[in-house]
Amino acid sequence: MPYINRPYRSRPWYLERISRYSDPPEDSPPQTNFVVNLAPFPSHFTPDGRAVFPLSKRKDSIRINKMEIRPNTIIYATGYTQEFPYFDQKSGYPIPKDADLRNVAKTGDESIAFIGYVRPGVGKLFMAPSLRMFQINFPMLGAIPPLAEMQAFFWISLLKKQVKLPLSPPHYHLLTPENARIQYGVDHSTYMSTLAKDIKAAPGLVQLWSSYGTKVLVCYW
Repeated sequence: MPYINRPYRSRPWYLERISRYSDPPEDSPPQTNFVVNLAPFPSHFTPDGRAVFPLSKRKDSIRINKMEIRPNTIIYATGYTQEFPYFDQKSGYPIPKDADLRNVAKTGDESIAFIGYVRPGVGKLFMAPSLRMFQINFPMLGAIPPLAEMQAFFWISLLKKQVKLPLSPPHYHLLTPENARIQYGVDHSTYMSTLAKDIKAAPGLVQLWSSYGTKVLVCYW
């Protein structure tokens, strides 16, 4: 993240005063005097190997269009499907969409868990005037590894009968159109908080304040 944010880190002094992230020395110039550039998907490549990117008002698009990019290697990240051919489907093994217990396990078949099979993010909802049409955007906010760790804690607690059932209603799913490819998006913070409450790992506000102070308490709110 330091290398992605570096070109865009320009904020007023008062924002730096109340919220500042300092990169560790090993991730700071001159040790790492470079950046990782983000860009929209290229429209095409010229015969001499130059990538052509569509221009928009996005910061990454404006920045990348000022550069001449001739990649040595191109990796196509084409995605994946959630299929498990090594499971005998005739035996009724569940799949991720069947996991009604916090998207981790299926009720009545808790011995199989799906860890890391949700897409964390923060959804942006755009409503049309009729309030019937909407479009969802999934920016890259949230990380799967800490989410998977909390899911593992939840699953272990579930197997040890330490999770109170039935669970509280889920309020962490991101809204998606019916034809969207990804139907398993969750709000990162809300999902993590819900799992923590399920396994009784969420700190109380008084405990949080006494242990870490007012700043952490306000951020937690």
